[in-house]
Amino acid sequence: MKILFSMLALIAVLAAGCTKDVPPSAPTSAPTSPLAPSPNPSSPVAPAPTTPSAPSSLGGNSQALRVEVRDVRVAVPPLGVPEAVLVMAQKFGTFEERGLRVTYVNVPNTKAALQAVQRGDVELAVVTLQDAGDAAKSQTPVKAITAVLGSNPYNLVVTAQAADTLKLSNTMLVQDRMAMMKGLRVGVTDEVVATTSLNALIQAANITPQEITVVKLQAGQELAAMRDGKVNGLFVMDPVLEQAIVDLKARMLINLSRGEVAALEPFPWLVLVTTNTFAARAPNTLVGMVYGVVAAQRQIRADTKRATDILADQYASLPKDIYLEAVRIYFPAMPSSLLTLTPASFGRVMKTIGNSEATYGQVVDNRFVEALIPKQ
Repeated sequence: MKILFSMLALIAVLAAGCTKDVPPSAPTSAPTSPLAPSPNPSSPVAPAPTTPSAPSSLGGNSQALRVEVRDVRVAVPPLGVPEAVLVMAQKFGTFEERGLRVTYVNVPNTKAALQAVQRGDVELAVVTLQDAGDAAKSQTPVKAITAVLGSNPYNLVVTAQAADTLKLSNTMLVQDRMAMMKGLRVGVTDEVVATTSLNALIQAANITPQEITVVKLQAGQELAAMRDGKVNGLFVMDPVLEQAIVDLKARMLINLSRGEVAALEPFPWLVLVTTNTFAARAPNTLVGMVYGVVAAQRQIRADTKRATDILADQYASLPKDIYLEAVRIYFPAMPSSLLTLTPASFGRVMKTIGNSEATYGQVVDNRFVEALIPKQ
């Protein structure tokens, strides 16, 4: 119950602080040059408290929280729609509200982002929760301070023909839809989270391996496999998920991103991480970063049309319908699912994503989210 009240309090605070129109921040292009060899020496540094200060207001007043470092670099891999949360934070000006100037540094993947923050080339990075867990026992561990994409990214869709045959309806209970998995031929890639999540879903549905056919696919073959009839179901994530729905008229059968299946606990798929050193040096800066991300997530949900237009403008490679579907699927999640993780649930989640050794305390630091919640 304490977690629930904390979540509701955070949502209420953000509603109060973000309902007015926020002027867009000045465009900040992601550098394409190699990462800088050391942190920006021009960033003002103040003696850092060991814990973040509690802001007196969250209503868009940049003076509510004195940040130790104003200029912040974030390593961002090409993640498509999940990356868009950070794009939105720039467009909506939510980092600027907290007195921060944020620059995005392009890196090829989440592993490279992790290495960049560990080296000190950037102050923060977007990585998977599994990446953060893998780093727990390294010489430079990192801590997740908030979720960028706070839900399981994999969902189960079926062909239009299969949906008609099953008489699939949007009003059906999830238990009834899970029963419809029997007899399906479901395509999935070898990615760890995909296979473990699908296996957990099959188990939760009380379906035996003989009652469902799991077809292993190479990445990039998913849509062709459905189009050619090799499979009549796909267990996939962005952007293949949206392309299957828009281009192949696939229908959503099980939406794990909405937390439909209680046995599969929601978890933050992508997280914003920093090192312990920077957390000790600039805790109020990290509170501002968390605010920027969570406030942007809220604004995306409040105005899906504007969010879709921004996405389509930023990423012109796909039709706008793809981005609209992505916003509908991924952004109704709670502001930060880090708050919903407990030491016990964290252990179960880490087994789902293939890393069962890391502990909650090694990976998660919720102080910066909690600093945004008014003390009762």
